[in-house]
Amino acid sequence: MNQRNEEIVKYINKKFDEINSLYPNSLSNEKKQIAIDLFIQSKDPLPLIFNQIDTMAENTIKSRQQRDVAQQNGYSFTEIKNAVQTIRELTKYSNAKLFIAGGTVPYLLLGQDSNRLHSDVDTVVDLKEIDELRELFKNTPYYKEEWDSINLVHDGNDYGFELNVDGIPVGIYPYLVDDDKIIQYTFDPNNQLCKIKKLPQRDINKYVNTYVSLHGQSIDTMSLEYIKKSKDKTGRPKDKEDSKKIEEYGYSKEIYDGIDLPDNMEVQKKSVEEINQTISENDVIKNHLIRYAYIAKKKYNKDISDSKLDRAIKKFKGMTPNEIREQLKKALQGIKNKKKIPIIEESTARRSLGFTTSLSLAYIMIIFGFIVCICIVIGFAVVNIRYFFCYRILIVQFGIGGIDNT
Repeated sequence: MNQRNEEIVKYINKKFDEINSLYPNSLSNEKKQIAIDLFIQSKDPLPLIFNQIDTMAENTIKSRQQRDVAQQNGYSFTEIKNAVQTIRELTKYSNAKLFIAGGTVPYLLLGQDSNRLHSDVDTVVDLKEIDELRELFKNTPYYKEEWDSINLVHDGNDYGFELNVDGIPVGIYPYLVDDDKIIQYTFDPNNQLCKIKKLPQRDINKYVNTYVSLHGQSIDTMSLEYIKKSKDKTGRPKDKEDSKKIEEYGYSKEIYDGIDLPDNMEVQKKSVEEINQTISENDVIKNHLIRYAYIAKKKYNKDISDSKLDRAIKKFKGMTPNEIREQLKKALQGIKNKKKIPIIEESTARRSLGFTTSLSLAYIMIIFGFIVCICIVIGFAVVNIRYFFCYRILIVQFGIGGIDNT
């Protein structure tokens, strides 16, 4: 590396260290590398490049400060309700169901103002449908690539993404339904934390549901019983008030009593940088394949056996996370169109080819045996016919064995 590039890298490292000292884990090494690649390719003089780096750093700090102030002060219920309405309008023709979570839910159902400030809007969606929403929101001004976990985290999981809807942070977070639990993923672009919660719940209707507001509007939300149980667990004044509002709307005491919320549901709370530095290649591939198999089963009713997934791991060795995602996206498209899935089915195809070859050989042997039998029968028939004619000649010529003509 020449001296010019060394100075650029040194200056970028300095600025990134300054920002991360003010806001820990706010800027990842990936972002740093993007900045380095951008500026070392620049043909501008060094003083101008340093000014550009300073401007980017100042804008980053300013944006973070504005976001922190907004979150500290919060947003009015009217602002929150407008953001929710915007999201609902955008997704009303989508096949994906987006469930609103948190303390705003009872007020939306009651049609009442909460008379307090809220920090953001959280929503949850089944993992099998989040990519559909991701593609939908990419075509809006609310989507930001740097707020999408899939562009930052390389462990094969999808922690969701956050939107900026007219200044209101709106989180879109995926969950998956396992045999005996619900796994919820969340991502905070503010501090780049990736969280995983495991909920000991089998019935998805105890986690998310659809309700009708007092104004007759159908609204998909996290279940009132689950929200109330969460609120009652904290004991904070605002949560107590939200819980009372759920009681005012109405909820199932039986479902509420059946929800068990352990003290420690969080099984992961790691930064993007920590995950990317510690995850192994095998685990990256496995996480991608687990997500793929879940979507294949839940969305397209296609079971992918564990043995197929294990064999597929070898095929993805050496691929980048983006390349793995692209291959699996093609595989899911193949399932959707009821076509073969080469990257997953190749091993099976080889076994099928061997089976087909063996079957073909068996058919050939059967046909060969049949032909041999026919030849034997024909040969036996020919011998007998020749014997018959020879016998008739002897009779005619020499009267052997014939009728007495005397």
